[in-house]
Amino acid sequence: MTTADAELLDLWKRRAHPFQPAQLESQPSWFVTRPGRSVQDLVTDFTDPLTSQPGRWPHWVLVGNRGSGKTFHLHQFAQRLHESGAWFPVFLDLERTFELQSLRTGAIDELQPWELVLLAAAAVVRAVPSWHVDPDHAAALAAIERAARALLPSSEVPTLDLRKLAAGVVGLLVQHGTGLPVAGVLQATLTSPEPWNVPLARREHAVGEDDPRARTLLEAVDDLLRRVSATLGRQVVLVLDGVDRASTDDESTTRRLLVSDTSLARLDCPVICTAGPIWYRFHHAPECRLRWSTEMLDNVTVARRTAPWKPEPGGTLFFRELCDRRLAASNEQVDDVFEAEALALLAFYSGGVA
Repeated sequence: MTTADAELLDLWKRRAHPFQPAQLESQPSWFVTRPGRSVQDLVTDFTDPLTSQPGRWPHWVLVGNRGSGKTFHLHQFAQRLHESGAWFPVFLDLERTFELQSLRTGAIDELQPWELVLLAAAAVVRAVPSWHVDPDHAAALAAIERAARALLPSSEVPTLDLRKLAAGVVGLLVQHGTGLPVAGVLQATLTSPEPWNVPLARREHAVGEDDPRARTLLEAVDDLLRRVSATLGRQVVLVLDGVDRASTDDESTTRRLLVSDTSLARLDCPVICTAGPIWYRFHHAPECRLRWSTEMLDNVTVARRTAPWKPEPGGTLFFRELCDRRLAASNEQVDDVFEAEALALLAFYSGGVA
């Protein structure tokens, strides 16, 4: 590689980094307020005291196409929740976790609802600062481990250590008590993740939610959630990204994890997770309307169906501001990188049609 090639590659990495959805070290300055419902509107509705209380916790599905900004939206949502002082958001990135665990392609397609509940518990253990772990929590962790072992064939896992499972989970760490997110991600899990000794995401692990073993696991995780919330003085909120990242059959994965089995929506804490547009096939069904609220995240409008050849200026301006903020990370401005026509074309193909 020549010096010129190396410099070009370095420039590309610096420019591309802030645009990567997989990068969790989102900076507040990267965000641009979308037209329509803002993240603060979402936070206000989610934390409404009339609907956000024990026994009536909100359970929401954030719906959008891939690339519509769900991950960044959830990052900002978690940050705003934490800054409010009453909530402790626990962010779990399923797709990144599975990638770094070197699980087979399509593992999310075979993830079982009880396994998702177990990973949510692992994310809580990972997110809670060690100096907040009460000795009484050990009993709660042991109960979860026993319940999970009962759901796995005895030949598959001789031991199950929830703390080791937690060490291999990817998410966001939030500094409790400072009102600011920790700068960056769970660095250890991104560079050298703790390998799991638990074989998860297997079709043969399927059990119904009425199976006594699945109910026991749910009760044990609920106990942990209540204990952690009481210790922190903040209510734990599960923010689950990547539920929509099925590689082959988005419909059956969404049905299995969010519709046919209601375990996730029965957890005794607020939950928000992602889904693709396939969710609209289910969200009017009685079992979904009783358990889930739907929040739609549309792409910013760049054209109208009645006149697709005529760009909406608001969409282009939004895209320009977004690029300006992201490129500022490498001390550049959008005009240094894009020609006006190229920027308008990128905005057009990145946005939505209304």
